[in-house]
Amino acid sequence: MNCFEVQMAMVSNFDYLTEITVDQFLDFPMWVKAAYALAYWSGLLGSFMLLFKKSFSVNTFSFSFIMLIIINGYTHSSVHILLFPFWLWVITRYLRQRGVLT
Repeated sequence: MNCFEVQMAMVSNFDYLTEITVDQFLDFPMWVKAAYALAYWSGLLGSFMLLFKKSFSVNTFSFSFIMLIIINGYTHSSVHILLFPFWLWVITRYLRQRGVLT
């Protein structure tokens, strides 16, 4: 799911869901839906912060990664979903250590 799909699902517009069915989404507890929203919106925020070279992007990517781990634990998804957020977190930590991010 991406940020747009999360937003459409939160306002009950299910025409845009691509990765899960409507029944699967409706069966999720509220805390899983909140974790989805927090994970993807913090990932988007971290991307903008990285674009503007802000060191706080490391924290937002860390938060997003933790939320995705929680979601993955509940849904028992495959681990490959966590690879890209993990590498974003590693890269931003490296950039902060090198002084690229302010």
